[in-house]
Amino acid sequence: MKKFLIIFFGVLFLFAGCSSRVPVNVAQTGIKPINTPTPLAQGVPPEQAEEIASLAKEKLKIAVAEQKARIKSGKFMFNAIIKKENGIPSFQKGPVTFRLPGNFRMDLEVDNQMILVLYYKGCAYSYDPARNTLTKFDIGKLPKIYYDRVINSNPVTYFLGHNIDFNNVKIAGTEKFGGKECYVITIAPARINWMEDAGEIASEKVWICGEDGLSYKVVLLNPAGRTVMTYEYGGFVLNPASPDSLFAPDKRNVPENATIYDITDNALKQIEKTKETEGKKSGHNPDLYKLKG
Repeated sequence: MKKFLIIFFGVLFLFAGCSSRVPVNVAQTGIKPINTPTPLAQGVPPEQAEEIASLAKEKLKIAVAEQKARIKSGKFMFNAIIKKENGIPSFQKGPVTFRLPGNFRMDLEVDNQMILVLYYKGCAYSYDPARNTLTKFDIGKLPKIYYDRVINSNPVTYFLGHNIDFNNVKIAGTEKFGGKECYVITIAPARINWMEDAGEIASEKVWICGEDGLSYKVVLLNPAGRTVMTYEYGGFVLNPASPDSLFAPDKRNVPENATIYDITDNALKQIEKTKETEGKKSGHNPDLYKLKG
């Protein structure tokens, strides 16, 4: 439990305790194999190759900044496969709808089960239709250190690449993906450092189009260099109308007779038990771990 509070995946996948999942045939998921990207510079002196990579990095940085400035809302399709530590893969897919800065919904199919995930007014919700249960987590009550990590790594910020530090990026090459000419970048350490079921995350590769600044694929790798999760995005629709009715956990999205579980207090108690250990390991100011309100 303590780990899932640190990064957004834990907040996103609040449905980890939902009804038994049905195994999925990985070959039928549609996730494409990972190819070796074309090197950015071949047959040129090292100093010239370094200059080419630097220019490409600057181009990407500008492209992402420009899309961040122009995109206020959107919708795209999401596919993901997690290669769990126990060897059993998990597959997730569905549309993601968002309105910046902090609202989104994911209508996910998770291993042949439907799950609705909502972020609305500082809270994360997960609705499990099989159990007719709504789970709530109040992100705003997290200690600052965890709150900053969750907000900085919320799914939309992550998918759009808004939290990429381009000082921490290497250009691995180029590859056409989703009909787009993309730069393949390597980020180490990764933007997230741990994930439920998959374990420690050491680095990631991201396919970003240099023209529109959008990410089309993300691959997470463990310290041994093994791929533990692959995301693919596509079908972007930018700046559509995005009313509150899309994101609110009310009768428009969740049945009125759903059983509601607010796990906030229990989660915060767990943080109280682990914050001293976290602080000592990270070297952070212990005041950052104080609970809000």
